[in-house]
Amino acid sequence: MMTKFPGSSSVNLIKHVVQSVRTGQFKPLSYGRKENLKRYGAPKPPPYPIGNFNTPTAIYFGCCNDFLSSGKIDLMSTE
Repeated sequence: MMTKFPGSSSVNLIKHVVQSVRTGQFKPLSYGRKENLKRYGAPKPPPYPIGNFNTPTAIYFGCCNDFLSSGKIDLMSTE
């Protein structure tokens, strides 16, 4: 990403990624209490309903990669 920054990205995209990493939750970008109430009807954005998705997905990973360790892959996958 840093080789292309800021082209084809936005400040809100970066805020959303940082928010997701900090909270460990996958939900829409928080705009603050007042704007969240207007956009989402709640003071905090609701989580995305990923349990409702039915798209077949494959997760590929290799050994020796700290970022994609098997422990983190286990958090993302279910059988």
